[in-house]
Amino acid sequence: MRTLRSRWKVALWAATVMLGAAMIWGPGARPVAAGSSVTVSVWLQTMDSCKDALGGAKYQVVGDNGIDLQVTTPSAARAGVGSGNCPVPRGNCSSQTVGCVQIANLPPGTYRIHELVTPPGNSSNPEGYAACNGGSACQRQEMDLTVSSSGAATATTTNVYPDGTVAVYPSGSTFRGSASDPILVHNFGLASPGSQGSECDGDGDADDHSTGTPSAHCAYPEGQESSACKPYPWSCTLGVWPAPVTTTSTTTGSTTTGSTTTTDTTTTTTDTTTTGTTSTGSTTTDTTTTVSTTTTTSTTTTSTTTAGCTLSTSSSGKLKKGSTKSISFKEVAAGPMGVDLSWSGTATVRLRLLDHKSKTLAETTVTGTSLHMDVASVSAGKYSLTLKLSGPQQVTYTLTAGHC
Repeated sequence: MRTLRSRWKVALWAATVMLGAAMIWGPGARPVAAGSSVTVSVWLQTMDSCKDALGGAKYQVVGDNGIDLQVTTPSAARAGVGSGNCPVPRGNCSSQTVGCVQIANLPPGTYRIHELVTPPGNSSNPEGYAACNGGSACQRQEMDLTVSSSGAATATTTNVYPDGTVAVYPSGSTFRGSASDPILVHNFGLASPGSQGSECDGDGDADDHSTGTPSAHCAYPEGQESSACKPYPWSCTLGVWPAPVTTTSTTTGSTTTGSTTTTDTTTTTTDTTTTGTTSTGSTTTDTTTTVSTTTTTSTTTTSTTTAGCTLSTSSSGKLKKGSTKSISFKEVAAGPMGVDLSWSGTATVRLRLLDHKSKTLAETTVTGTSLHMDVASVSAGKYSLTLKLSGPQQVTYTLTAGHC
């Protein structure tokens, strides 16, 4: 009987421990078992420019670890989420499923997310939605997500308004990617010029397809309209990003054989007397050869050199935390390209090379005081570079770029 009672006590104790753990961890992520692979699933929610969630959007997720996938939010009617000023700073996929999609099983790494397909139109927004916020001619919007080695997720959303003003959501904080705090995306509603209220600048072009009262940042720079993507500046951002660019390092072992020859020569000379007979001196050579073998190992990193390239562009100035600095190239010829960037003080800086359609061709992120990017080959055309700082509030940078 004592043995049976002891077993019941052990079972009761184990059940109590399991119940306590469930109360602590709740229905979300559980602690990762020792030795297991760490992955995390994050939530993303699409909203309009205010407080309504929207279904029917599609996104691409690209990671520095080779991850490249696409997810779609289910189609659904608009639904109100959250409270406060517009745009609402936080979403909610716990009590509201509209506009929500879960990106599952992401291993540690850094990820970029952008919209491929915007939500469909409705009676209030008959022309659909822009892939960003602040006006019909907003420029772009993308999400940056980091998954730590322990499985913790942090994310921010960067939005560029029509006039180039940059806003980062949530202000001064990050999204956790949980159901109760999803990564938030805001899409601006579209309607024909003047049909839903005042136009932005009254000329009926891309920045006038507005709904509601135009914001202070609604006007796209007039001098840049002719070279902007059509029909909207953000239209070119909907293309699929290329696969992540990786750098390959190869370690090669080589064997070098050296030969050393040592020659000892002994010469014996016989005095010669001329008596009709000649005695010839003879020479005896004793040769000893010593062979030594040395094994060496060399490490070679695959890269593209830009030695002898002509200067294409240069820039210097101040880079603020969380902001994105864009630097445009002049027309360049086809061939290799190299970029050198340095900044004051240790900080984490991301550098991207984009083509004229705002597609990312190459990217590198470095924590330190400088970085270098080599691109094996680019086609003739126009390009731009973007810099983004995380860490200090501000650094001073210097950039030079060349092409061959």
